[in-house]
Amino acid sequence: MTSPLFHIILISFFPILSLFSANLHQAQVTDVIVPILIILPFSLIYLIILKLFTKNIIFSSLAVSTSILFIFLFGDIRKLLRINGLLLSIVIITCLIGVIYWFQKNQSKYTKLTRYFNILSLVLVIMPLLNILFYISGNMTAKNEYNNRFSIPLPQDYQNRQMPDIYYLILDRYAGEKTLKSIYDFDNSEFINTLKTNGFHIVQNSYANYYSSAHSIASSLNMKYLDDEVKVSGVENKDWKFIYSLILNHQAGQIFKRLGYSYFHFGSWWWPTTKNQNADKNINLGLISEFSRVLISNTIFYPWIEEFNVPFIDARFAQWRRINYQFEQLAKIPDLENPTFIFAHLIIPHDPFVFQADGKFLKKEEDKNTDDKIKYVNQLKYLNTKLQKLVSEIIKKEKFSIIIFQADEGPYPDNYEKDKNNFNWNNATKEEIDTKMSIFNAIYFPDGNYMPFSGTSSPVNTLRIVLNQFLGFNLGLLPERYYLGNMKYPYKLVEIKK
Repeated sequence: MTSPLFHIILISFFPILSLFSANLHQAQVTDVIVPILIILPFSLIYLIILKLFTKNIIFSSLAVSTSILFIFLFGDIRKLLRINGLLLSIVIITCLIGVIYWFQKNQSKYTKLTRYFNILSLVLVIMPLLNILFYISGNMTAKNEYNNRFSIPLPQDYQNRQMPDIYYLILDRYAGEKTLKSIYDFDNSEFINTLKTNGFHIVQNSYANYYSSAHSIASSLNMKYLDDEVKVSGVENKDWKFIYSLILNHQAGQIFKRLGYSYFHFGSWWWPTTKNQNADKNINLGLISEFSRVLISNTIFYPWIEEFNVPFIDARFAQWRRINYQFEQLAKIPDLENPTFIFAHLIIPHDPFVFQADGKFLKKEEDKNTDDKIKYVNQLKYLNTKLQKLVSEIIKKEKFSIIIFQADEGPYPDNYEKDKNNFNWNNATKEEIDTKMSIFNAIYFPDGNYMPFSGTSSPVNTLRIVLNQFLGFNLGLLPERYYLGNMKYPYKLVEIKK
């Protein structure tokens, strides 16, 4: 085992396989393709350049593999030591130069060092690789019964109806009015009264049907509870993809397209809603996947990326640009001729906290020195401003539109934030449950008829009511049900009452 290329190739794969192995239940196999196509060629080009200058393939290969290890172990070292990223990167680069210099001065040890590096590289990749292979083989034999089987026939007279544009905006972790007052000391009544003046119905005391974005969005877009998925998967299953499949191929998109709607999907940085293959148009900003962003954030380069706000790579700056861009694009929808169904997952006021109250970018140092609750409120204030402006533009251009502003979950209570994987909701206080489940929920119907909401406040029924009232469907409304759980076991749900 003395081939210099052996350890370069395996060590190039190591950070990718390690991250994927740690996130098997939430990442996609395709996530590893782009990083591999970048890191491996980079390593080989780096090797070729060093070889041209040093004329020594062994020294060059040792320098390349060591550089890759130092670059990607930076994230773990930073978490362990909790020191300034820029300072740590300088220290690690200095250490790297020292190690490479030592290699250059110890040429007699090259054969032994190459053997050690080959063994090390094999050890580094074998555990995550075995974990991935076991997971894939297990999934190959698993049932696929979780695929969306719920199907709704179209009414016979739908072609004779005026079809409104439908804006369905998920405002991630937008807390309910009581939570904003009790936890964040913020009175949201000014914004709520503005919406009411514009004809909105505020769904009072609205609860999310589920505790997480994935569950809630899957439920509301498919207009059903996730009982089938829980039954098929089993409560001990950790694989979120059963739920993600319902987001990637949801009933709402299918139904509105069958009705003749154009489906515009405004995606987030979270991969299940980044884009939708069934959409007529995907509107997002940024070419890097969530997996790649996490991989980059663990590298020695990331503190410098943050320092200089590198577009597309700096996750915080990319989020700031994405939200502003998507609101610009949302305002253009009323100018389109065809009826349009718009689904937008806007991860705001959810962190990362990137907006000041006036919409300016919240710089890294300001972010560090400001309390999270203040940052949340400032981000929410700016969101309110953008939503208010959007409402004015939509109603001015096309009053016969449906607008839904709906949170998918509330903010994380402090105790839940500390241990999302094992938190026991049976021991939670009423305030903690209300914080997590109470949501902002506002609806605009052009006919002003909100009677169907008198008996329900559940997001699971929102699109059922829209289809019934405006497009001639006759769907029964589902009973009020609410579920809590943790992040480790997404199908181990605890039903609660308000």
